[in-house]
Amino acid sequence: MTSTRCILLLASPLAAIGMALTATTGVVEAPKLAADGEQPFFDSDGDLLPDRLEWVMTLDPTLRDSDADGTDDFLHVVQGRYALGDPRVSFGYDDEARVLVHSSPSPRGRRLWVDMLFRFAGANLQDLRQLTPYIDRWGQRLPIDSLIGVGATHLALHAHPSEGLYAVCSFELGSERLLRSLLPFTVGATAVMGSRTISTGAFLHDVSGVVATLVPVAPDSGIVQSLHQDPMDDPFWTSSRVCVMRLSVVSAMSNGVICEVTDADCHSSGRLSCPPTCLSSRGHLLFFPDGLATVTGGGF
Repeated sequence: MTSTRCILLLASPLAAIGMALTATTGVVEAPKLAADGEQPFFDSDGDLLPDRLEWVMTLDPTLRDSDADGTDDFLHVVQGRYALGDPRVSFGYDDEARVLVHSSPSPRGRRLWVDMLFRFAGANLQDLRQLTPYIDRWGQRLPIDSLIGVGATHLALHAHPSEGLYAVCSFELGSERLLRSLLPFTVGATAVMGSRTISTGAFLHDVSGVVATLVPVAPDSGIVQSLHQDPMDDPFWTSSRVCVMRLSVVSAMSNGVICEVTDADCHSSGRLSCPPTCLSSRGHLLFFPDGLATVTGGGF
């Protein structure tokens, strides 16, 4: 399936909801469910970010602005703002895109979901001119266009009064058990929105038998965060601490960069956990397609 077909699969439901937006003065949002259970897209605060994804991004699922800095969580995430960044920094007003991953339990076992977040500054859905999602493992890229619209898919939009149109389109990537054999890899996409080309993705790796991602806190640093909260009950993971990794580029290639973990340590944290292998990850090599900025906030 070509990237053009991928856009058409996205554009049809987006356009339909977009027409509804122009026909009414209301707001189209993700449905809020009565109870979480095994629902992968339960959204307590109605900010379009599922609770399970907010956990991954270390946000508060009950607040639309977790850090009370004046920027709502959806914009915070889609713009790649750092958790400890200066709230006074301006990110401008433009189209944005971000690819993330979360997991959810199901009768078939835990499933992984790809979340594609968009901010259309001019509320023009046609600004999304190209979208090429992929899995990249050490420079070997596998297109995953064919998964969109075939299996389970989630779509939600929100018309913000001053920030444009927010959109999230998620699709099921597959069984965590089966995908674990491919780790480490990056789930990403190249998006052309208006005049911008955006490379964005989420790095996944196995940490003490748990699928974890890297949540950026600086251009060269991130915290190791499990895709689900189960490690909180694992005695080998240290509660109220979090593993912060610092990365340094050691080799740049045409299709990405190889980074070394130059430092890793457990730091104090309110509700996260630090894996037992944090210190021993120093010296490990990690590959990031299209550059380190792809996973530390979005490469432009």
